[in-house]
Amino acid sequence: MNAGAQQLNAGVNALYQGLVQLNDTQAGVPALAAGAAQLKAGTEAAVVGTKELEEGAVTLNQGADVLKAGTAELKDGTGKLIEGTEKLDTGATALKDGAGKLDDGAKELRDGANELGDGAEELDDGAGKLQDGTVELDDGVQELKDGAEELDDGVAELVDGTIELDDGALKLKDGMIEFDEEGISKLTDLFGDKVQKVIDRMDALKNIGSGYNTFSGLQEGMKGNVRFIYKTDGVKVE
Repeated sequence: MNAGAQQLNAGVNALYQGLVQLNDTQAGVPALAAGAAQLKAGTEAAVVGTKELEEGAVTLNQGADVLKAGTAELKDGTGKLIEGTEKLDTGATALKDGAGKLDDGAKELRDGANELGDGAEELDDGAGKLQDGTVELDDGVQELKDGAEELDDGVAELVDGTIELDDGALKLKDGMIEFDEEGISKLTDLFGDKVQKVIDRMDALKNIGSGYNTFSGLQEGMKGNVRFIYKTDGVKVE
């Protein structure tokens, strides 16, 4: 799409140069026609670029949907994991208590019971840490899910914007075809003193446009570009 915009800009410059040459000599008429042809080719390239951008945005949207569904399943799994670790922590606590009772009731097994109690305590501590980690994992999965939803919304907006850009490029293409048929051709047929007036007006419009870079304001770090469109009545053959 960037290449198409560059071609479009090159075509406008060629059209302007052609008008200047047309005022000096009839030999400028072919240059004007060549500039219009180059401008037409640039608009066609812009249409192709927007089509490719639209297809890529649709593919990205589909991938975002898959990611969204996967994070939802992952969240469900972490919820079940939390329930399991809670049960494990409860069981480890009960095991620790039972080991203490066993130590009180069976003196001959004290050494073994002590070891069992120590191990149960470590297991209890580990289960608590596992539970804490699982909760953190669940929070992270929730954040990932939220991010995936935001990405899905953003991709949908990108798709809508691409469709609007595609429609605008098509309208620009149609307008350039009409401009070529209704403007350039008839202007070529009516070659005369009126061309200088057209050049003077285009010069004035170009000077006005050089001082503007936005109509609504720009955020810090952003750059803008404003173009003024000069609209005239249709050229009539007398």
